[in-house]
Amino acid sequence: MEKKDIILEEMARELIENSKDIDRQIEVCNEMTKLYNEKINVLVNKKYEMTNELEEKIKTLISFSDTEETKTQQKYKLPSLTIILKNAYKAMKVKENIDLEKVDKKYVKITKKLDWATWKKDLTITKSGRIVDKEGVIIEDIEIEEKPEKLTFKLED
Repeated sequence: MEKKDIILEEMARELIENSKDIDRQIEVCNEMTKLYNEKINVLVNKKYEMTNELEEKIKTLISFSDTEETKTQQKYKLPSLTIILKNAYKAMKVKENIDLEKVDKKYVKITKKLDWATWKKDLTITKSGRIVDKEGVIIEDIEIEEKPEKLTFKLED
């Protein structure tokens, strides 16, 4: 084996080992993130339960109090704050699978979206650095992005 081959192999192995070490560190961080997310979920649930319990008690106390009532809410004034209880109501929500053909056209917006993945297959970068379509028409609205070389290592067993 030539000296340069030995050096290249050492450098490649060093790169691989450093990468493995960093991957292990990332894995440890991901595990810690999972643990913290579990702790956060416990705290969020605790907050939700506490909030619901206190809100129910407040609603009960307000129901036995003199409140300023309107069609949509009740207000109870205290020296340092005002408690507002908004009444339940029905709200409209559009279904995800609505048939737009059944809706009056004045309420329907048509939006256009570029199918980049399909269009890109029909484009070519010329030697002069221009982008052309299948017919040879120059496309001005697309930028060329330089992608750097990338080394890949495969360890032989």
